[in-house]
Amino acid sequence: MPNKSPEPMPVITITGLPECGSDIVGREVAGLTQSKFVDDEIHEEMSLRLRRSVGEIRALELSYRSWWSRTLRASVNSWERYAWHDSGFEMGGDWFGGLDHGQDDYLTEYQYQRALKGVIRKLAREGKVVMHGHGSHLFVPSDVRVLRVLVTATEGLRARRAEVQLGLSHRHARKWLKRADRAAVSMFQHLLENELLDESQYDLVLNLEDMSYEMAAQQVITTLGFTSRQDGFRELLPTN
Repeated sequence: MPNKSPEPMPVITITGLPECGSDIVGREVAGLTQSKFVDDEIHEEMSLRLRRSVGEIRALELSYRSWWSRTLRASVNSWERYAWHDSGFEMGGDWFGGLDHGQDDYLTEYQYQRALKGVIRKLAREGKVVMHGHGSHLFVPSDVRVLRVLVTATEGLRARRAEVQLGLSHRHARKWLKRADRAAVSMFQHLLENELLDESQYDLVLNLEDMSYEMAAQQVITTLGFTSRQDGFRELLPTN
């Protein structure tokens, strides 16, 4: 009987709360599977589709992060609807550069969702990709093999990482983290109409409290039924 050709490498999505290390796990997985790792590229592709700046896209996301910013967005008809002055937990970066304040129109939730879905579907169909964040686990086409991974970690561990990454004191790191968590959950609820931490929508949940980034990445590989070798990547065959 002829051997069945191996199935294509599944698309992998990695999701997690701020400073949980999900981005590091994603890069590790991409390296082990010789796949493309995408994160900020998703915004860049959306920008091309929408013909708007990455700053506008990120600003729209920020405007869904709290009750106040959502109310402001609904009630203000000027460019302030992008809530630039309510930048909260963001510690820096040119979030709003490139905004054309003379525009009469503004980026809508529908336009955002449509562009995001289109980018994720395109990347998924291209294959050999590990997508980090951006609600990527929600939009992979049903006919594409996918492993949806949620990475978790305790608040204490994430706060320690925030101290290092953002140069904050431990007290300020915890305060930053609480705001960042609320913002991430709120954006998912109100912009993507999804519960970020609903574990039932993921295929694998990894707690980094008891494992390293490398161990977490290897767990993803094991779950896929694959193993890495020096000379490449192969599917594990059943041993009867």
